[in-house]
Amino acid sequence: MKMKIKLFESFKRDEKLKRQLSSVDIEVVHPKDHSPVGLVDEAKEKKKKAKRDRNPYDEVWIVLDKDGQNLEQAYTSR
Repeated sequence: MKMKIKLFESFKRDEKLKRQLSSVDIEVVHPKDHSPVGLVDEAKEKKKKAKRDRNPYDEVWIVLDKDGQNLEQAYTSR
């Protein structure tokens, strides 16, 4: 897991990407429910909170390992 975190954080240090990603906020979240549905629910809550705080997100991305996970349920919970 730490390697994956470092991978995403390294995007912002890459000289070719630094300027394009300067306003990107990479946040690693560990919700209580680590299932795909739990991650989607957590992302929805963070997006709502950001909007309430008048700092809405343009996009929210979720990155996870899909090994043994049912992604269909998470996808349809959008």
